[in-house]
Amino acid sequence: MPPPPVRERTPILFVGDLHGNVAVLDHIQEQFPDHLKIFVGDFLDSRDQFMRVEELMCLERVLTMIEQGNARACMGNHEWSYLDPSMRCSGYDPEFDAQLARYKERMQRLLEYFIWIPDQRILVTHAGLSFQVWQECHLTVENLAAKMAEWALLPVTDTPAGWIGISRGGVDDVGGIFWCDWYSEFQPVPGLTQIFGHTSAVSIQEELVQDRIGVRQRGSNYNIDCLMRTWEVLELGADGQLRAVPIFNEYESPSFQSGTPL
Repeated sequence: MPPPPVRERTPILFVGDLHGNVAVLDHIQEQFPDHLKIFVGDFLDSRDQFMRVEELMCLERVLTMIEQGNARACMGNHEWSYLDPSMRCSGYDPEFDAQLARYKERMQRLLEYFIWIPDQRILVTHAGLSFQVWQECHLTVENLAAKMAEWALLPVTDTPAGWIGISRGGVDDVGGIFWCDWYSEFQPVPGLTQIFGHTSAVSIQEELVQDRIGVRQRGSNYNIDCLMRTWEVLELGADGQLRAVPIFNEYESPSFQSGTPL
């Protein structure tokens, strides 16, 4: 059975890749206590060996929020890296893998392939569902949830969900929902609003425009992997509108390790 869709619960706060950023959790829980929190994954691998404690704290807190009914979360490729050897990615640490052993059952049980909000036709995944995958898999709005739920029952690398595109070091033409690259692979699906993270590094063109880029929008698609640069999240308000909202002001913003994992 597909996971339950999100219905009749607003406002909702969509939170990008945390990579151990406990400060963001503190702020969103303080500033948005009544929002349902939806996370797009990648709670681990900050590329800073001294943040492993914070990464475990981050993962534990998110899993607890899910168990309490206050949040839902997608699996990220950095979670898969510790659950399936065929999905290894940058940042993997065998010693940290051993520390994660006590969390793995909860990770597999609580973290989702996708989250579907049917009333607004919003699909939440870690990296986005590109139109090429949509076409090749004969997906429609009507069969989307059921087909993606079928993927979740199989080994991840046996399904389009686990495709890794050439631009990310794989052999597939385009990445699946855990690996799709926002710049080189993602193509919007007409009639679908998508919210995801995964691709943080700004392009040369964006760097020429401004230094701090938050939530990025392409049509009705939103990339919210921005928390290493600009502290914004995406809100679905009671009016049904999506808007980027800040979670820090410029004087509160903590400094983070540069070089976001891919």
